[in-house]
Order: sequence, then C-alpha cells, then structure tokens
Amino acid sequence: EEDEKVLQESKDAHIQTAYRLQEARDEAGRNYSETTKRASKMFAMMNAGQTEGLQLANQIVNSILHHSAQPSTMLLLVQTEGLDAPGQELAAQAVTASALSLLMGTSMNLSQGNLLHLGLGGLLHDVGMHKLPSYFLAKK
Repeated sequence: EEDEKVLQESKDAHIQTAYRLQEARDEAGRNYSETTKRASKMFAMMNAGQTEGLQLANQIVNSILHHSAQPSTMLLLVQTEGLDAPGQELAAQAVTASALSLLMGTSMNLSQGNLLHLGLGGLLHDVGMHKLPSYFLAKK
C-alpha cells in the first residue's frame, strides 16, 4: 500500500510537470506570435524611413532578452512553428535568429550591452530582404 501511495505521488508530480510544460509552450507560442507581429510592424516602419522602427527593434530585443532568463521557455519560443501569419515569414525568421543569437550570447556570459547588440544583429540581419518582391523570396 505504501508503494502504491509513492507511485501515485510520482504520477501526480509528472502530470503537474506536463501541465506546466504545456502552459509554458502555450505562452511561448503567444509570445512568439506577438513578437513576430511586432517585428513585421518594425520592418514596415523601417522601410518607410521611420526612425521609430529602431526603437521598436530595441524593445523587441529587450523583450526576447527578458525571456532568455528562462532558457527552457526561450527554447520553446525558438521551436514554435506554424504560428506566423502569411507574409510574416521574414519577421518570424528574424525573431528566431535574434532569439538563437541571444541564447548563444547568454551561454557565453556576454554583457547586457553586447547581448543587445547581438540580438539586434540577429533581428536586423535580413532587413533588406523586405524590399524584395515576394516572388524572389518564394522557396521552390
């Protein structure tokens, strides 16, 4: 009877862990989708020559950097697939590149300033791609 109790407690703990992981995954998916929308808006602002686009880029990187304090959630953010709306593929790639850059920089113990620069580099690495006609970007 004691073994059954221990087994049930272990089972309950595993179920709770699975629920917490599912909640973290769902939240990461929402964060990814929202961040991708913000990145798409940022690129539109930059293409229009609005300097506020760079301010939004800094906000996006700081938001991603905030999530990097929890590596498991950050990894879920990077692994999230299929949440980008049509036309936001480049923004989604930029967010993923920034998140991966920040994960790498965090593991290297870079300073906050260097992490911000690294994250901005990841986010903006394809900024010119947004000016290309979509048929050039289509994968075959």
